[in-house]
Amino acid sequence: MSEEKTLELYPSNWLYNAGVIGFLRVLEWGMEEEEFEESIRTFFETGIFSLPDKAFEEKYFRYENVEEKIYQIWEWYFSAIGEIREEKKKKDNEVNLVIKNWGYVFNQLFRGLFNPGLFSKNISKVNRKKEIEKINEFFCLANNRVLNEKQEILKCSICGEKFNKESNFEKFYIFSSQHMSALGSSSGEKGMPNSFWNLNASMSICLTCTYLILHYPLAFTQTSDGEIFINTPDFRVMWYLNKFVREVASKETDARKLFGLSLMQWAIRINQTLGAWTMANIEVIRKKGSIIDHFELSPDVVGILMDNTVAWILTSLGQWKLLELVMRERWSELLIATYCAVRASLADEIREGHCIKKYVIPKSQKEKEKEKEIKEKSDEMFWKLPLLFARIKDLTMEDKMKVKNKASVVNSLKKEGEKVKDLKETFKNLAFRILELTRLGKINDAYQAIIRVFIASKKPIPTKLVDILCEEDIELQKSYIYAFLSGVLGNGKEGGEE
Repeated sequence: MSEEKTLELYPSNWLYNAGVIGFLRVLEWGMEEEEFEESIRTFFETGIFSLPDKAFEEKYFRYENVEEKIYQIWEWYFSAIGEIREEKKKKDNEVNLVIKNWGYVFNQLFRGLFNPGLFSKNISKVNRKKEIEKINEFFCLANNRVLNEKQEILKCSICGEKFNKESNFEKFYIFSSQHMSALGSSSGEKGMPNSFWNLNASMSICLTCTYLILHYPLAFTQTSDGEIFINTPDFRVMWYLNKFVREVASKETDARKLFGLSLMQWAIRINQTLGAWTMANIEVIRKKGSIIDHFELSPDVVGILMDNTVAWILTSLGQWKLLELVMRERWSELLIATYCAVRASLADEIREGHCIKKYVIPKSQKEKEKEKEIKEKSDEMFWKLPLLFARIKDLTMEDKMKVKNKASVVNSLKKEGEKVKDLKETFKNLAFRILELTRLGKINDAYQAIIRVFIASKKPIPTKLVDILCEEDIELQKSYIYAFLSGVLGNGKEGGEE
């Protein structure tokens, strides 16, 4: 932190990164929207965040006839914590939020850094005054580091910057359970050490990093599997992915699903390709009580979910089972889902035990509405799933020399099918036979059945159909046949990327 009130930050470990994202949430809470957007845009481009002047403004703070000054940014911090705890208050009531959340923050989250009983009746006015002065001094030191070469110099294990010890904050300089009880060692030289590779009791940490780490709870989002935070090597990607998680967390609570949905939201709303290094290092940190673990997806899956076409298809279909198939790399099962969707689309009624019910979960409660919803979703899946499968094949093709145009072939075959709608009834009579031949991998027989329809009807055979036989991958051949049938028999919209 320099005298110009700017903060230069670079990604580090997940705890520090979560602290930075939480700190940005505090500034988002207190700053004007346009001012914050401009500052954060500059931060993403340069790594430097310009703090607003009003963050450093001193506000008079009155509690039980004690009047002290506290920096504005502390009020923003406790207001943001209050929002996380679902205690939404108007911004003109920040002082009450500071009082209400002080004990929660410094007793349950950061034990020992500050006095958790600051606003209790048991603490004297003198001690309260000293404690408030202490947190203001801590903020000043954290935001304006000056190195004195004559004093002992330490190097922060997180940011790598050199710093001097301040006598008032001795216990802050060694990472311990006072910073985070689940990860830090016990305080003091005789405390239980944590298992760092160098066998030291812990690691040194500067006041700036300590201050940022105080904000890490604001970066986590509550799910049914605990609190999660998406960690990446890029603060911009980190900011938006966690923001998207918070937006959908009210509707979905499964951690893996939230992760997948956030990646797709990036593709749809940001629509920017990420570098291979970033995609290979996206992980989800999951915290449940004192247990902290993580899970991640392969770079291939991350790349697939962040593709605009894939994200559009999965989001529009809105079926968790299909997203799960993609996330678990069970892509071949998408063809089984397509087969089920075609059968459901052609059936007069959806009977109990129909295979489409494995992939479509209707939102309606009434039976008639459920069947109608399944039928409509089946029509949509009929033409979208072959496109989805072909697009995944394009994205995961190992032979980089081959032309990646499988999705465009699917679109072309669907459009060829739409041109011969007058043969719909004829194809409908043969549909189940063609479907079974395709499912069993008898592509030549299925192709001949399609050709015979054109010969019997004395219609010219579309030249594009030869693409089915030219394809070497039998699974892609299946998707091509399904795509053509969806054009002839389906009731969906025209294919292609929206």
